[in-house]
Amino acid sequence: MRYISVANANVNNLKNVSIQIPLDKYVVFVGKSGSGKSTLAVNVVMSGYMKKLQNVSVPLKPILFKQKAFIPNSDQTIAGFLGISSNSIVQFIESSKKIKVAKKELLKKLLRILRLDELHTSDLIKELNLTRYNKIRFIKMLLKTDAELLIVDELGAGLSLNETSDIAKCFRNLVDFGYSILSVEHAIPIIEQSDYVIELGPDAGEYGGEVTFEGSTSEYKKAKRWKEMKNILKETASTHNKLSKGIGISDINYHSFSKLNVSIPFNGIVTICGPSGAGKSSLLDIIFRACDKSASAWKNREGIDGVIEGKNNLRRPYMIDQIPVGNNAMSTPATYTSIMESLRNIYLNKAKEEQLNFEKGDFSFNSRGQCKKCKGRGSFEISIDDELIYEVCDACNGKRYNDNTLRIIESDMSIGDVLSCTCHELYKIYSQDAKKQILTEKIDFINKIGLSYLRLGQPSGSLSGGESQRIKITKELSKKLGDRCLFILDSPAKGLHMLDLPCVMESLKKLIGKNNSVVIAENNPYFVCMSDWIIYLQDGKIMYEGTPENCPKNLLKRLMEGN
Repeated sequence: MRYISVANANVNNLKNVSIQIPLDKYVVFVGKSGSGKSTLAVNVVMSGYMKKLQNVSVPLKPILFKQKAFIPNSDQTIAGFLGISSNSIVQFIESSKKIKVAKKELLKKLLRILRLDELHTSDLIKELNLTRYNKIRFIKMLLKTDAELLIVDELGAGLSLNETSDIAKCFRNLVDFGYSILSVEHAIPIIEQSDYVIELGPDAGEYGGEVTFEGSTSEYKKAKRWKEMKNILKETASTHNKLSKGIGISDINYHSFSKLNVSIPFNGIVTICGPSGAGKSSLLDIIFRACDKSASAWKNREGIDGVIEGKNNLRRPYMIDQIPVGNNAMSTPATYTSIMESLRNIYLNKAKEEQLNFEKGDFSFNSRGQCKKCKGRGSFEISIDDELIYEVCDACNGKRYNDNTLRIIESDMSIGDVLSCTCHELYKIYSQDAKKQILTEKIDFINKIGLSYLRLGQPSGSLSGGESQRIKITKELSKKLGDRCLFILDSPAKGLHMLDLPCVMESLKKLIGKNNSVVIAENNPYFVCMSDWIIYLQDGKIMYEGTPENCPKNLLKRLMEGN
């Protein structure tokens, strides 16, 4: 049997990991977010192959696929995106002289499984839903690559269990054809149908980075962690919030909706669920635009013709999407949450106490304090086909600052050390200091939403869509919120380990506790069952509105069952 061999890997939080990863199989990497699974499956394997590292042996050429969190707003057609001229992807595959007959049959089968076989290539990319866009990107990768090792980072994130079963079928067909699959995944069906499991943990951040299980999937299904994950799916809310009158939307014609009539109750968690393409994100868009009270609200409601009632029942809506929290290489969780400003002041005051000639710019990695080699980025972006991985700067070791700035020490750490610490570590250090109470509170919000493993200085571009969204939630929670606000989220469970779901639900409940309301689009069974009210969509039509308990079982079957 062929293997990828890794010896003494110490990248990020990995702790001298040595392992043999089998090839010619469907292998999944599992574990909590921040446990090290992407570091091992993506960074170590890709860098090992590209740089021919002595401690990493990769016998096959790899290619990387990472799920995108948003669709580019361009007028490019699917045909232009794929680089084909046919009216359908199937026609292109059948007529191609470059694709071998056996692979043609494989690709056509995958298109059927992913429900892309009848897609019109004249459609615009920006008009697709995010799920379909990522599936098309996956097919594009298969059309263009000659690599035999596919490293796939969370293709199943945000899908129903039934839809992730389709992803598992694709992986099975690819391995049967001769590919090797390394899949970083949280989705139960994708794990369940694999050949081999490598679990990282036992927890996240400094408490992760170890291989806690490696072996056949059948053996993993006997493990305690697997049973805990499965049990999460069976949880239901013991009580519901008392809902109040919200907004009523009627006679709306928008995207796939025709004469839409729907009521959104307030003071609880409303979950919009249904298969991909049902209209979940479009309904969120309608709700936000209908509730908007900003100066440009009249313009924002263009295209939504109909009756909207009950806007006086709320103060304002917040749309918390999965678009990255920063659009440049210098953006970090610390800058986005304003923690960076507090840190700069702390270290400037320390320099003044020691009567050193420092200015505020010395503690900015955008200014005088930056490492000259990486220009304050802490890492270098390496482009691999359409994807990016990050390699730590060897001059500052990822700390972003020059040696002069790093010599200022507060609480036994330089400002660069702080940015390299996990939020869990920082909270333990700073919670003992009354002068850092405001900073500690902000960090605690991050911890409580399941991001304790996050490092404040890591590039915003390295965050997943779900992590970006949760950072946005913490920013709102850390404000002095008023009441009667509506928080709208698209797929808050995306990219989350099953055991991390409760902490996100608790954060949403805190918003409710402050007399606010939450509407989410989500197919995760845990979120559906823990909601106060659900709206089930299918093909632009509302199939059910009410409590989760009373929803017809046949409607929820596609969401709840992975087959």
